[in-house]
Amino acid sequence: MSVFSSPVPVGSHSTSGFRTKSRPDHAGWDWAPKVRGENVPLYAVADATVQKVGNGNVLPAHSGLAVLLDLGTLKDKYGSDRMQSYHGHMHRIDVKPGQKVKAGQMIGLMGTTGNSTGVHLHHGILCNGSFIDSRDWLNRKGIFPGRTEPVTLKPGTSPKPSTSKPSASSGNSKADNIAIQKALNAMGIDVGLANGVDGPKQKAGVKVFQRAHGLVDDGVWGAKTQAVFVENRSVQNAIKRMKGVPDNWKSDGFIGSTSKKWIKYTNERQGWGTGSAINSKLINNLKAAQAW
Repeated sequence: MSVFSSPVPVGSHSTSGFRTKSRPDHAGWDWAPKVRGENVPLYAVADATVQKVGNGNVLPAHSGLAVLLDLGTLKDKYGSDRMQSYHGHMHRIDVKPGQKVKAGQMIGLMGTTGNSTGVHLHHGILCNGSFIDSRDWLNRKGIFPGRTEPVTLKPGTSPKPSTSKPSASSGNSKADNIAIQKALNAMGIDVGLANGVDGPKQKAGVKVFQRAHGLVDDGVWGAKTQAVFVENRSVQNAIKRMKGVPDNWKSDGFIGSTSKKWIKYTNERQGWGTGSAINSKLINNLKAAQAW
């Protein structure tokens, strides 16, 4: 089983996203430290080989000290893909080309080298040589940068996946329940005040989501419900990047009439079919179109 890690410490926050309307050429996510200007550690997102390090010459159109990791070929239910992880604007690099690293291993420090206005990590993920949404990719692995603890490495042991579940994939901590309640309310499923109490309103709201997406409606936001939520949101974000699709509708994780309309529109426009459902064919087509 592959192990994945957050590239940044808990408390880091995003300052710029992937191919936004204001920055359509920004091929990654920027993460700033909890304390402004602090050169915090950076971590490998998976077991990898250091492919390249350098200053402004690691990838075209990228500047500053950077590390490119070769994650190898990773397999999931959608197929096999050659993956790479780019870490830019670093303050210090602690690895060298050809070195083997483990998920969660420190590779350097966050910085502001190159074309940068403040200390941050520019993190990009390449799938078969093309950039994809790095945050969505990590989210699908159960990793939420800034909220999920990086994998801890102990001498003589293998890394273990973090058990932090910031988006409430399991457990019922107050923080988890608040995340669930906010997500449900954003979908238009009214569960009242996001107070962190897993009461009848939350359970009823979770059941509405589960029934709408073909899940067992037990009212528990477990691993399967979380996986569907994350995948739905990833599809919504990808569809909004396709030609002819507006980006002013919500990526809320609920596949309702609006999402189905634009999925169907994209399928028909691209000659992929006429359906409005999320399936492996749609996701593979979105990947091929470099929207994923």
